Amino acid sequence: MNAITYTNESFVAAIKKGGTVRQTAIRWLYDDKELQQRVVSFVKNNRGNQEDGTDMFHEGIIVLDRNTREDKFRGEAPIKGYLYSICRFLWMNQMRKQERVTLVDPIKPAQEEPDFETPEVTFRTEERKKPPGPPA
Repeated sequence: MNAITYTNESFVAAIKKGGTVRQTAIRWLYDDKELQQRVVSFVKNNRGNQEDGTDMFHEGIIVLDRNTREDKFRGEAPIKGYLYSICRFLWMNQMRKQERVTLVDPIKPAQEEPDFETPEVTFRTEERKKPPGPPA
């Protein structure tokens, strides 16, 4: 078990300091199996699987790290609650995107020629009919 724990303030400071201090803070999150299992359970309960849940947990840590360095997370909410919220948002966003694809995918448009000429085709046809002449 990892003996290091972070307060919101010490976590933010460690991430911003960089180097091995930042890596240790990130490792602290990765090593939280209980939090990772909460994320995996959420994903599995919402049309995902174990691998999807693990991926969301990793992506969430990346977003939390970036948000902390960019002052979007300043330690005003519990770190682990914030990470869980990020993971939930990432998964729900991915599900929304897949739903759009799923709704569009089964309906394949007919691959027929249009019943009319597009303006581009009309223009090209007219240009080809013109006799070659001196440049304008």
